[in-house]
Amino acid sequence: MVNAYRKDKLKTKAGELELLKQYVKTFPKYDEEFQKHTILPRSFVKEFITPETELVKIEKSLCITFPALYRRLLLTYRYDAADLDSYSLLPNPSGSDFNGFKQKIFYDKHLWPTLYQFKLIQFGKRGKYDNYDPICFDTRNKNTIVQFDHEEILCNRRLKVIRKLADSFEELVRKTIENASKL
Repeated sequence: MVNAYRKDKLKTKAGELELLKQYVKTFPKYDEEFQKHTILPRSFVKEFITPETELVKIEKSLCITFPALYRRLLLTYRYDAADLDSYSLLPNPSGSDFNGFKQKIFYDKHLWPTLYQFKLIQFGKRGKYDNYDPICFDTRNKNTIVQFDHEEILCNRRLKVIRKLADSFEELVRKTIENASKL
């Protein structure tokens, strides 16, 4: 019984890693499209395994647990801000820990407190050129992926949903892969 459980867990991890490998392969495709409209430098992605204990520190400080697939992405890859058309990921820069990533989550001292008050964890921004609206895991609603109006938060400390991107991070990843195949 225990061996069957371990095999299932290993299959799940292997499946997650394969899905993430496909996902990060889309970064250069979207980057190529983005480069047509900007002079910003190209982004990078590299495989870089980080101990889970480093991520647990951040999760404890935030009193949350990131969705499993997103955790695996953070633990397995380091990347610049990846512009993926309809959204961009906050960077997970190189280093032996996640301090660079954590700094990006807390970057806006006016936006962060309101998001955190409503149990929203920003992991991205609106994509393409206007990229200040936060893209968040809504931890109150099974980590649904939602974009919020940053002006409403900054001016009125209220939430205004712009759009729901996906029911889960996995769904968002799959949509991103599918859309990249059309580029």
